[in-house]
Amino acid sequence: SLNLMTFNIKGDGGSLAERTAANSWYSLLGGSARRERALSVIGTYGADLLSVQELTENQLTDLLGSTALAD
Repeated sequence: SLNLMTFNIKGDGGSLAERTAANSWYSLLGGSARRERALSVIGTYGADLLSVQELTENQLTDLLGSTALAD
């Protein structure tokens, strides 16, 4: 069978306020970055096919380079 997953990545934020918010893609405030949580969730489900929305180029690089998604 084919395991499909769709995930809204939500852009990494263009403004300084968005980049420093608690839910930012990269953790600038020392908290848990949304990036780590998203990669963990995606890796946990191990989808054969992943569809994403609102993906930026640097987020694609993060996804492709993630060891959590290596299998």
